[in-house]
Amino acid sequence: MKLNVKIDLNLKIPEATEKVAKAAREAMKDTVVDVTADAVKGSPVLTGHNRRSLVGEVGPGKEIAKRRLEGAVYSTSGYGGFL
Repeated sequence: MKLNVKIDLNLKIPEATEKVAKAAREAMKDTVVDVTADAVKGSPVLTGHNRRSLVGEVGPGKEIAKRRLEGAVYSTSGYGGFL
């Protein structure tokens, strides 16, 4: 699952723009952490392999979340997409 945020600001104050951008980054991090935790909690458990394979990340420059204000929650196991 990919999460994207787009913010359009019409602010003339650079400090305010940076505060909004920082708040958006923090909100994305919090959201990805919460979604990842819920996915782990809701994942079926036989061996625990799928739970251990669930990953959350926030961009830029990550494997799935490559852009700024982009987050991803995914499974690194081969069958995680079926859950």
